[in-house]
Amino acid sequence: MAKNLESIVNSSSKNGSIKVKQTWLAKKLNNPNKGLLGKMLDYIVGASATAAAYSVIGIPAVVAAGVAIAGDYFGNLWRSAKTASSQIRDSLLFSSVLSPIGYTLLGWLNNVIDIRAPYGLINRTLAQIAVFQGGIAPVANHFDYLVRHKTLDVVEAHENQFKRFFFKNIGWSALASLVPVGLAYSGYGVDTQFYGGLVAGVAVRGLAWGRQISGLDPYGTYNGKPSPAVKTAPSYTAPA
Repeated sequence: MAKNLESIVNSSSKNGSIKVKQTWLAKKLNNPNKGLLGKMLDYIVGASATAAAYSVIGIPAVVAAGVAIAGDYFGNLWRSAKTASSQIRDSLLFSSVLSPIGYTLLGWLNNVIDIRAPYGLINRTLAQIAVFQGGIAPVANHFDYLVRHKTLDVVEAHENQFKRFFFKNIGWSALASLVPVGLAYSGYGVDTQFYGGLVAGVAVRGLAWGRQISGLDPYGTYNGKPSPAVKTAPSYTAPA
């Protein structure tokens, strides 16, 4: 399902021609052909971010990091692309910010809504969708673009990623976020609710969020190098 590099970068949509800008920082940090030292630095940055999140919420941050990496690999499978160290780095950075927020909000919802009270399940479901899909998800979508494309241009993030992909992915994200609701109703605590949402989120990250990585390809097209998603036919030399 790989696409031609030009069609990925300059693809047409209802919003017109999309041209993904490549900042100087992105060209340096997202270089798909970096050496061993560059890859090690990527992993160190990602691990450090995860450690920072661990200091806030503990083991759930580590589990969230593992889910982020699993989602990357799963999402790259369908486009026959390698998972670059820079992609893992950025996913861990993204996870280290979002996992404490998500974990804290789940605990808050548990405290403010008695899911066993009359209409409690309905109230919790509506609150879960409002908080995560209505509040967190749009911000996370823009933040994801800024992190991966190494830019501070929120308008660019809105045009290139949010408008093109957010509403295509929102259904899958909503289904994943409702898993903690069912676990809460079954009497499980915030840790189990968080883990259940993360497991369901593997498919979301792999399919829904992976669609963005494939469409905008921030890791395979820099410095004039071919995208890992682009397969070329093997050369053939006629016998003498």
